[in-house]
Amino acid sequence: MTIATLHRPLSLTLATLGLISLVACGGGGGGGGGGNSSSSAPVAVDTTPNAISFAATENAEPNAQITSPAVTISGINAATPISITGGEYSIAGGAFTSTAGTISNGQTLTVRVTASDKTNTPKEITVTVGGVSAKFVVTTLADTTPDAFAFTAKTDVAVNSEHTSEVATINGIDIAVPVSITGGLYSIHGAEFTSATGTVFAGQTIAVKTTAANKTDTTQNAVLSVGSISSTFAVTTIPDTTPPVAEFKFPTPYTMSEANSVKVRGTATDDHAITSVKLVVRSYKLETPNETISSVEITATPKAEGDYSSWTAEVPLTTLAENEIKVVATDDRNNSTVTEMANKIAIRQAPIVSAFPDELNQFGDTSGGIIIDKLNGRNRLLVSDPSEAKIYSASIATGERSLYKDLGSSNSDVRGMVIDDSVEVPVLYANEYIEGNILKINLADGATINTYHSDLYQRSRALVLEEKDDVKRLVSINPGEFDRNSDVVAFNLQTEEFFTVFSDVDYSLIPSTNGFALDKSRNRYLATVRDSDSNLYGIYSIDRTTGKRQPFSTNEVGAGELFPDRTALQGIAIDEEKSVMYVPEYRSGKLFAIELDTGERRVAADLSYTNADGVITSGIISIQIDSSAQITYVGDTDRDSVLVVDVLTGEKVILSKSKNDF
Repeated sequence: MTIATLHRPLSLTLATLGLISLVACGGGGGGGGGGNSSSSAPVAVDTTPNAISFAATENAEPNAQITSPAVTISGINAATPISITGGEYSIAGGAFTSTAGTISNGQTLTVRVTASDKTNTPKEITVTVGGVSAKFVVTTLADTTPDAFAFTAKTDVAVNSEHTSEVATINGIDIAVPVSITGGLYSIHGAEFTSATGTVFAGQTIAVKTTAANKTDTTQNAVLSVGSISSTFAVTTIPDTTPPVAEFKFPTPYTMSEANSVKVRGTATDDHAITSVKLVVRSYKLETPNETISSVEITATPKAEGDYSSWTAEVPLTTLAENEIKVVATDDRNNSTVTEMANKIAIRQAPIVSAFPDELNQFGDTSGGIIIDKLNGRNRLLVSDPSEAKIYSASIATGERSLYKDLGSSNSDVRGMVIDDSVEVPVLYANEYIEGNILKINLADGATINTYHSDLYQRSRALVLEEKDDVKRLVSINPGEFDRNSDVVAFNLQTEEFFTVFSDVDYSLIPSTNGFALDKSRNRYLATVRDSDSNLYGIYSIDRTTGKRQPFSTNEVGAGELFPDRTALQGIAIDEEKSVMYVPEYRSGKLFAIELDTGERRVAADLSYTNADGVITSGIISIQIDSSAQITYVGDTDRDSVLVVDVLTGEKVILSKSKNDF
């Protein structure tokens, strides 16, 4: 029974009994404030909640059960119906259910769903509370791992050749994924080949291109990465069947030595590692070259373990015999030099007085200067003989001498030579010490093109060809009267005028000198100095701009090996690449190596020898360097010979020599 049904009978009963009366205050009329009882209107029921939302979940694992963050229900004042499709819900942390129910204001609500079993696929559930719905969307992670793909390797291809793979189709991904490559280029769906990082979609094709290695039996790998999967396009060059190339750097092909052994030096190169270098030495008499006296095999010593880019070997020489030396190298593919085809040299062992290679066109003196001429296939030294006023040609390969130019006068004693190969017809410039002439000579045939005279060039001993301020000129040292007060003088090749380079006498005067050279990178000249009166000995520098001269390497300036007392330093050979100069000392036979940056000295070789009388002597003056082989050619006036000197090992042999009678 409700209150409403009880109210009506009770009212009627009270009225019948006369118990209902009206009570008025202050007379009739309406007015306020008369009663002392009241009643409130009932509150309306609200079951429509405020809006509900759930943050979506991305990158879910397939088939994973995902629960939403909790939300709090608000905006209702009575228990409100709740239902869900596609998932389950939990109220206030209770058990998850999919059955419809009710939820009250202030309670929390979470939902959960099982993610799709497919990648990159959304799945949603809908929860409804009092007519208000909210979705919870769960999307599985994308598949960025493609199916495996492969490229067929190529073998036996030519070195440095270009190769393109077959195409591979990319599958197994459902979004674009990164693609990158190392060691080559790639092309997507026939587009231009590139090495830049890009993206690829499922169903697209990719081809790879690479260039084969520049040596044999070597694999070049182009590695293509698509997402987390990589595949290699391997290109392998033809097998290595070629033996290493082994060569001699010292000595030159045919030389002579009075010693019982000679340290030879060379190089060996190959596409692959070299395992050994051996020297096969066969000795025979000059008169019977087909008759072997002895044969021995020597193992070379590498520059460092396994590094045969430079090697040395001490080779014994059979006395009074020709010693043929062949170099045989083997690589790690077991390819060896065929002995019959190997590079070779020969060293004649003979007494110091002997002529070599023969007695034709013998030197009378080799102090006038040496120049290397390898232009147009020539391989020779030009050697000035002041005593006979001749210039000889000596073959670097055989040591054989021939007359290059007869100067025709006892006063035509050439003491300095330089080649100008920058002109259409290369020329040799030579200065005549006594006459003060500069000879312009056709380098190829020795014919005189012109003669230029100046007293400035009398008694000059060296020539430098240089270009300064766009003027090509020949520069030398004029030693002055009695070999004192030397001036730097020059000959302008364009105007054919002679001049003194520095007008300030305080800077232009230097003591007497035999050697003079250009150190271009340091903007200076270098001169050998000897002056017993002032006790000045050593190497001086002369600034090319100011003419200022100062000691560069003397016993007081620059560290290292001391010059001998009253040193007689001679010619200068500069190796710009190695930043070193080489200077022979006449009396001791020492070949000094001097660092161009510091002036520090060391002895590169001892060129003295014991003559037939058992006396240790020397007479080295002129010098020229072959930087590529790290050897110098030195003129020895006592032996009337040209020596070949290894500046790395200090070893020496004779390239060409007159017969001596001492």
